[in-house]
Amino acid sequence: MPENPFEYKHYCKYCGVYPIVEGPHHKEDCPRWHPTLRLDSELAHRYECRFCGARPFVAGPHHRKWCKRWIPK
Repeated sequence: MPENPFEYKHYCKYCGVYPIVEGPHHKEDCPRWHPTLRLDSELAHRYECRFCGARPFVAGPHHRKWCKRWIPK
């Protein structure tokens, strides 16, 4: 399995990467591959962060600063 430093529960059912959200981290032949990380998709908002409750659950500046998934802008 690929690295999972942000402790996501779900991996892509097509190519096995974390997180499941559409983006460039998927293999190019994966149906979830996209040139940019899609934080506006239904898939990105399906789950909330299990640490702070943020949506989308994908790591970024929208998480609380104490959260494992917080990343500054």
